[in-house]
Amino acid sequence: MARRAGAFLLATGIVAVSCFAALSGMLWGFELKCDDSCSIGPHWRESPESWQWEAFGIAGLAGLGCAVVLLGAVVFRLRWLALCMLTAWAGFAWAYMTLFRDSGLTSNAERGWLAIVLLLLAGAAAIALTPGRTAR
Repeated sequence: MARRAGAFLLATGIVAVSCFAALSGMLWGFELKCDDSCSIGPHWRESPESWQWEAFGIAGLAGLGCAVVLLGAVVFRLRWLALCMLTAWAGFAWAYMTLFRDSGLTSNAERGWLAIVLLLLAGAAAIALTPGRTAR
């Protein structure tokens, strides 16, 4: 029982962080797009019509979706699905963090990359703690 609770808590942490990323991705990707310092940063930051803004929001939302399915897979002991969702989450987290770094919205992207690595380790631990389904 303690193993399942630990796996649940670890997967819930990924969902919580992904909620923040989805919210900020939606705000910056679909609404704000450009602030007072649009000329600072890469050339796409100067244009609110750039595809990168929408990709920023989509990556945040898709990462949240993967995290929620990962949590469900851990709860229902579907280890292969959990592994697939963790892998997909990693791809969306990489895309999100790359766009976030390139947007000029942060001056310390290293912490974001470190957080992704730590969350991947937490996800791997959650999958490892998840007991496999037994045949009936």
